[in-house]
Amino acid sequence: FSKEKGFGKITPADVSRTAGFALERPEDLFVHRRDVEGGPEGRNYAALAPGVLVTYELSSREDGTPRVAAVRCEGRARVDGGLAGGGTSAGRAADARARNFVLEGLRVGSHQELGRGKVLMEDRLAHQASLEVDGLGACSGKVACRLFGVFDGHAGPSCSEFVSSQLDKNIFDCLRDQRRRDATSEMALRSAILSGYRITEHNFHQYANKLDVGAARTWASSGSTSCSVALYSPDEEGQARLLVANLGDSRAVLGQVDGQAVCLTSDHSPASSAERRRIEQQGGSVAQVGGAWRVILRAARGQVAAGLSVSRSFGDADFKAPDQVVSPVPEVSARIVDRARDAFVILATDGVWKDVSNAEAVRVVGRCLGEAVADPPGEAAKRLVELAHQREAADDKTAVVVWFGPAPSAEAAAPAGSGEARPKDPAEQSAPIHIIDDDADPYGLGEEPSLTAPAPAEATLVPAASPSAASAGENMFDDMALLDDLFASYARDLGVDKADGAAPAPESPAQGPSGPGAPAAQGPPPSGAAPAPRRAAGAEDDDAAAAAAPRRKALSARVAKKIF
Repeated sequence: FSKEKGFGKITPADVSRTAGFALERPEDLFVHRRDVEGGPEGRNYAALAPGVLVTYELSSREDGTPRVAAVRCEGRARVDGGLAGGGTSAGRAADARARNFVLEGLRVGSHQELGRGKVLMEDRLAHQASLEVDGLGACSGKVACRLFGVFDGHAGPSCSEFVSSQLDKNIFDCLRDQRRRDATSEMALRSAILSGYRITEHNFHQYANKLDVGAARTWASSGSTSCSVALYSPDEEGQARLLVANLGDSRAVLGQVDGQAVCLTSDHSPASSAERRRIEQQGGSVAQVGGAWRVILRAARGQVAAGLSVSRSFGDADFKAPDQVVSPVPEVSARIVDRARDAFVILATDGVWKDVSNAEAVRVVGRCLGEAVADPPGEAAKRLVELAHQREAADDKTAVVVWFGPAPSAEAAAPAGSGEARPKDPAEQSAPIHIIDDDADPYGLGEEPSLTAPAPAEATLVPAASPSAASAGENMFDDMALLDDLFASYARDLGVDKADGAAPAPESPAQGPSGPGAPAAQGPPPSGAAPAPRRAAGAEDDDAAAAAAPRRKALSARVAKKIF
């Protein structure tokens, strides 16, 4: 590109996009200064130079030649050493410090609680996976990457267990196999994440096809949300970056040193207008059942319809074929980590977020990280989960805290609320983040992808009430748990009696995933042996489950009547 002449040519990274155009050479695309976003006075024009990576919009002129527009500079096409300092000793030392921050400088903690009355924990987590690659996209030097994730299973733990043990492996395999050096490091990791999600979804259903009919049905009808964070460093500018991939209603929230809470994800719910339109275009429907919006599949006459409370997930075979009513494609966002401002990331399943706001979660975690405890992030995750469990005990809960460094300020460490109704906290804001969602508008619905991940609405908590009121609230949570179990049983095996309240048995070690980092298998006990499932507390669970049987049947009749 010649700035003196005001024009030049672009070499497309994907030559197939130019097929059908009358070009001097297949790779040549003419660009004029007026085609650059912001014009000759803008920053994109100032950054144009040979070897710079650009993005652009492509259309056709009347004579059949291509026309480019909205040209943007994205970075250097090659960066030796991964930093502006290149291969100098100072640059290499800075590279090493950047990698060490990811591999050794992070402190990570987690905690889980089993839902009241449940036999099996369906949540899973992963935070041990790390990788160092020789080059990532335009960065030719070594780049370090770590993955963290939470996975909220439903209709049994089969899917969440499979995904938690396979997703990081599949993403890292895609990173090792990446060949393109004409993309930014962010674009390369984004591609690996999307490919890793796609491979994991495919392998889950392929594994189900290899099982016997009954086991395959149980396996394939289970599902899981996923919220994963990939942190890598250095990028082209020597900085650390976060890429967040979300599938479902688990959530990632960034805590900053001044107490700000930045939501990094959007919940994928059938209540969302965009998600609802996509679901309906794919042949599904959305209805409010038991106080929650659900994706509904109409069943044959005389059978009960299946419902799901998330619009994107792994697994859930009934909602994926013949039409993909529930999407397996994650929403991906990217953000530069500002070490002077950003303090930690919280990843948690929806059981945590039902009655704890983003801002309160940041206060709870920030306060704990400022205390002199042996394991600050582990203790912070525990306190957050316990707070959520005190307010609503029916659902499984999992939280992972990834701490970047120094403790947040005193403002961030303000004590958490007591559980009473609280006003909207101005700290709970959504900072602009770069949405790079591959599935933002796949059906041409006409909506532009949002550049801001909106913070979910503040939950309104009820102040401590009389014992009778508390009992009524507990019954409501019991009803919701029973409805979830009902829909799980419909999606798994129509007609199966779940009056005992037990979750479906997990796959045996011979059927489940294996390998380093996989959670311990929870298969059925040997013949004649006493079962040893994880339980919430004591033998009173059996009595509670038996007492719930009549109400379960009544709820079943009410659900069937509402749907039909």
